[in-house]
Amino acid sequence: MIENDMADIARLREIAEEGRRLPLLGGRHMILWGCFVVLAALLHAAIIVRLVPWPAGSIALIWFGLMGVAAIISRSKGFNKHKPGQSSDLGNRLERVVWQSGGFALGLTSLSILAAAYLRMSQTGRPDFFILFAMMVPLTFAVYGIALRVSAEAGGADVLKPYAHLSLAFVPVSLITVGSHWQLVSMAIGVLAVSIIPGKMMMSLEKESSHG
Repeated sequence: MIENDMADIARLREIAEEGRRLPLLGGRHMILWGCFVVLAALLHAAIIVRLVPWPAGSIALIWFGLMGVAAIISRSKGFNKHKPGQSSDLGNRLERVVWQSGGFALGLTSLSILAAAYLRMSQTGRPDFFILFAMMVPLTFAVYGIALRVSAEAGGADVLKPYAHLSLAFVPVSLITVGSHWQLVSMAIGVLAVSIIPGKMMMSLEKESSHG
């Protein structure tokens, strides 16, 4: 009995040591999704101000199409690099789960709004319900803020905490600008700041760790 307890303690100590040595590995995913979200937001804004002469109906295709491509790439074998200890590292497991859960929640909300908007339009003939998509912007920053804070705590990556606070600061900004193309411009700037930049930082730390 005592031997089993000692073995369990040793295993927990081993996992803890593993976690301290292994940096968070989600940087490449943050850069990937961030780039696709920025591209979609800027295209959406360009259509609204008529810099791009595409019909309004193409906006949904842009968002769902680009997010679908990002999802395929993020799940591909070539994009996901496995490192020793990754599967047992608590920080990386929590980081992966919180981002996957947040992404699933955002995707489900988007599809629900789309379905509800088309249903309402078929009943009333008015596209008013599509305005709910404007709420996806503050919701995205809220999810980013939560995921960044959880990742920072789980992986001991204090460098991510300011970005978590910054992401939450973009929630009221994106609400104030609802109904204008500036909401989408602020979304592009915000995602660049809280996803692509910290993602590059995390990848740099990952490279330093692999060379160390």
